[in-house]
Amino acid sequence: MQVAEVAELIGASERTVRRMIVAGKLRYKTEEGRGRGGKVYLVAFNSLPPEAQRKYLEDLAGQAEGKAETPPPSPAPAEKITTVAELVAKYGQEKAEKILDEARQKWEKYMLQAIAIMDGPEKDKLGRLKALARARKVSPETLYRKVDDYRKLGLLGLVHKKYLTPGEGLDGKMRRTVSLDVRNFIRAEILRYPRPKASHVYKKLKRVAPEKGWTVPSKATFYRVIEEILHTEKVLGQRGEAAYDSECLPKVKRDYTHLRAMEEIVGDGHTFDLFVEWQGRAVRPQLSAWEDMRSRKIVGWCIAPQANSETIALALRHAIRTHGLPGTIYTDWGKDYLSNYIKDFCQRMEIAIRNCIPKTPRSKMIESLFKTVHDEFTIHQPGYCGNKPENRPPGFDEKKLLKQKKLLTMEEFVTRWAAFVEWYNNRMHGEIGDTPINVFASVEHIRPGAVPDQLLDVLMMKKERVKVNDGYITLLGREYWSHNVDLGLLVGEWVQVWYDFNRMGEVLIWYKGKCIGTAVNREALLHGQDRAKLAEELKAARAVKKALKQRIASYVDGIEDVVDEEVVKKARRVKRYYSGNEDAPAADAKVQRLTGQERLVREAADMLKQSEISQETKKRSRSQDLYLKWGNRVLAK
Repeated sequence: MQVAEVAELIGASERTVRRMIVAGKLRYKTEEGRGRGGKVYLVAFNSLPPEAQRKYLEDLAGQAEGKAETPPPSPAPAEKITTVAELVAKYGQEKAEKILDEARQKWEKYMLQAIAIMDGPEKDKLGRLKALARARKVSPETLYRKVDDYRKLGLLGLVHKKYLTPGEGLDGKMRRTVSLDVRNFIRAEILRYPRPKASHVYKKLKRVAPEKGWTVPSKATFYRVIEEILHTEKVLGQRGEAAYDSECLPKVKRDYTHLRAMEEIVGDGHTFDLFVEWQGRAVRPQLSAWEDMRSRKIVGWCIAPQANSETIALALRHAIRTHGLPGTIYTDWGKDYLSNYIKDFCQRMEIAIRNCIPKTPRSKMIESLFKTVHDEFTIHQPGYCGNKPENRPPGFDEKKLLKQKKLLTMEEFVTRWAAFVEWYNNRMHGEIGDTPINVFASVEHIRPGAVPDQLLDVLMMKKERVKVNDGYITLLGREYWSHNVDLGLLVGEWVQVWYDFNRMGEVLIWYKGKCIGTAVNREALLHGQDRAKLAEELKAARAVKKALKQRIASYVDGIEDVVDEEVVKKARRVKRYYSGNEDAPAADAKVQRLTGQERLVREAADMLKQSEISQETKKRSRSQDLYLKWGNRVLAK
């Protein structure tokens, strides 16, 4: 066939056919009397388009039988991705952009140069195209093919063909030796928690394959399929949702530069990964802390053997007393942070409460502070026990260290923690580009001004609703009598009692929204007992009562047949009630709170004691004077 005949057959221009000849796609042989120079061009059947192949077969069959019959349709070519939308649908936006960017960097510059040569008026185009192919280190044939693909599909035509295979995989590797069912079986078995051994999965595959009619791949292919599993699939399937949320879930970067100092503070609790000595026991201290979002400064903290709503309030009191009132507190959904005590206190102080997204601790910036605390402080202290079982020091035994007196006391630990807080607030913070203390001092405060300590003492009291007995009230197992109010007039009425859990000797009584006076427990006042000590006394009293009941119930053992039936039933009820619960509360199960404000507490206690000593001669108590001073309207909130 001549050039014109080939062009007509394949549906292309003569110019395109000549380019194919140069690229080696068309061969020729010489025959006398045929064409210019006797050249007859031979076209490979497989290189023809599907329509040309079908037309050629029709002509060939028509010549053999005298008529044209439609041959069986040739196999359709393998489908491939032809649009950027399909590429994004298969690989995702980020991966698709990387694939296109890779093609752009490798080919687009050469494609533009080749098109300029082909369409330009300059001579010696063939030589220049060959030089461009050598510069790109490809054959002229590849260069021509890439130019054609670029003209048809744009940048997508320059993408490597391994990425254009349609299907589910994001890896672009479709192995013929592994069917889709086998691949899915391998992935489903591997992506389990806990992760099974690969050899176990391979043995199971060999057992299941004959039943399903599958071809068992080689071990090398089997392990390649495992390697091609996405990292995100491995994290979610083998380690669970918590690990996926922490490592793979997209995170939103927040900007706090628009905030003012103390406009929003974030609070949370943290258990230190170490043991300290406290009242003869080895315990892990727990921290309640508040951090300013704008400056990243630690503004308030409290350390205790057991964190609760009271330690949270003490840490918040520390923050308010040293840095002023916040506008909003940002917390998680822990029951201590959602307690009525915290809500009531914030309402009195006109502090808004905002909670983070449930089950997403990373949404609180203070979590990164706790990681710094572990890396920069905790691991360098005596008694470090490790944050994971694999990080536990070899042979660690806190009881042995306690006997050897190698653990820090609680007071020593608090002193070291206070020094760390000072260091942290004065160190350069990478995200804000300055020290927290400098940023806090340089920006405007949301609610400037200090809060008087006496006002804080009153507004941080807890509330209980109790019923008035014959001239007294009972709170936490103690009786309180009033020297200022005749409670006999309110016998049988419900009143609201405000009390300071650090000083249980004196409480405030509210009735119908007004503070009507104070009530005192003389013994608790003189001994300076707090709520924890009262709770300990109540536990001890209950333990005695429990032991006495069990002792009386034991008298009927073995003589049930001769003892009155009601006595036997009562003894059985006692045994059943206390079954498996015979541990008496420890004598040293007290709660001590260390906030760095002990001196202030002692001074306030002395003031209250002086007020109590002289209250016999005063018409009004110190608390009543305080209420009158600051106004019933504010305090009744």
